Amino acid sequence: MLAFRSRQMSEPSPAWFFGAAYPQGHPLYYPGLLLVKTSLPLLALALYGARRLAKERPAALKTAASALIVLLGAALLGKRQMGVRHVLLVYPLLCLAAGTAAMALWKRGGRARLAAAGLFLWHGASSLNAYPHSLAYMNELAGGLQKRSACWEIRISTGARPSPISRIF
Repeated sequence: MLAFRSRQMSEPSPAWFFGAAYPQGHPLYYPGLLLVKTSLPLLALALYGARRLAKERPAALKTAASALIVLLGAALLGKRQMGVRHVLLVYPLLCLAAGTAAMALWKRGGRARLAAAGLFLWHGASSLNAYPHSLAYMNELAGGLQKRSACWEIRISTGARPSPISRIF
């Protein structure tokens, strides 16, 4: 079983990315997928948190950035591009940076505290809006759940273009 799985994972998987089919996958598949499958408030807080960490705790940022590079690098080197589940370990790092930002905003009080609360409410509303189809979630940048594009379809193993039922996001 292990030999079969290893052989299967080393074979390239055709991917549907930005409206075109790529028989060997695409090098920007996972970064692009993370960009549209992560809520915009989480991305904004993570970027702000990374900036704060760079100023206040550069060693912590280097450690987190190294882990992020290793995780994404391993995914980019893989020949199977079959959804965000292969890079799920990136999300705890994003959440740590977002938590740093939220804590900094909350401590500042006033409008900064309102901004943090608003971002958390937006994140919650955006996530709940996808219910019960949370696997198909796309953030507002990608058109949301209602207007998600076919850019992120993945071809099934037969190589045929997926039907709406067989899409994997």
